[in-house]
Amino acid sequence: MRAKTEIVNLTQLHVPRPPPFGEYLVQHGVIDRYQLFRVLQLQDRVPGAKLGACAVTLGYVPRDVIEEIYAEFQQHPGGADLETMVTETFHREPEIEIIYATSSGRMPAQG
Repeated sequence: MRAKTEIVNLTQLHVPRPPPFGEYLVQHGVIDRYQLFRVLQLQDRVPGAKLGACAVTLGYVPRDVIEEIYAEFQQHPGGADLETMVTETFHREPEIEIIYATSSGRMPAQG
């Protein structure tokens, strides 16, 4: 008996985007969410300010730590590689069963 062959067309590939640098800092335990919120507030008040510089200015992180973490962030921004890519799942169409009604409009007895 031959095995059935099924062809699946991959319609869309989703490559995870790296988190923003601020979220990266939170994920790595460098700052907490409240500190990130305060850093973003400061960054909003100072046009052109870098997020890392704002974290240093507020005294949350030493400058050398920010520089080290940022270098890591640039090299491995989200860990996205072919092994961790997420593809949209596909669903198989349900089998269609056709049942014909009799001339009286009643369904035939199944048995």
